This record gives sequence, C-alpha cells and structure tokens, in this order.
Amino acid sequence: MNNTDAVLWIAIFLIFIVWYVLVMVQSYLSYGTAYRWAKGGGDNGLALVGWLLVFGAASLIPGLGLYFWFKYRHLNDSLGICVRCGNKLPSIGQFCNYCGSKFR
Repeated sequence: MNNTDAVLWIAIFLIFIVWYVLVMVQSYLSYGTAYRWAKGGGDNGLALVGWLLVFGAASLIPGLGLYFWFKYRHLNDSLGICVRCGNKLPSIGQFCNYCGSKFR
C-alpha cells in the first residue's frame, strides 16, 4: 500500500463519518417533522409511523432531511395547533392558552 492509497482511504473514511453524523442529525429531526405532519391530520399513531418512515428515508439523503425540517418546522402554527401541547391556538395573541408557549 503506497502513500496515495492511504490518503484515499483516510478521505473516504472522513467522508463516511461526516455522512453518518449528518444522517443521525437528520434522523433525529425527522421525528419532529413526522410528528407535526401526524398532528396536522389528527392524533393518529398509524399516521405517525407512516410519516416517520417517509421522513426517516429522506434523512438518508444528505441535506434532504434538513430541508424538510426547515420547511415544515412551523407547520402546526399555520394549522392552529400548539407544538408543545397539541391544543388549538387562539386566533388573537402570541401564546397558547393551555401551556403558555409562544407561537408565531
């Protein structure tokens, strides 16, 4: 094994580590995205599993899971559902009447 091969294997190893860390972060964020989508259609555990499979698969592609998380992180605000407690948000104001969390 010459010096060029060693550098190539180190580069491949570092790329794999970066990809693995990115997939782990996106997998963590995909649960929140799937939860927001499931809550949008009602409190359905089966819908949560389905959306978790969709967004979990998207997390394997670098950047796609982060894109979905940034795009849909305020989905419940537009639906009028509190992200923290799941109750309906008031039409006027900035805080949930039930848990006090701030929304847009």
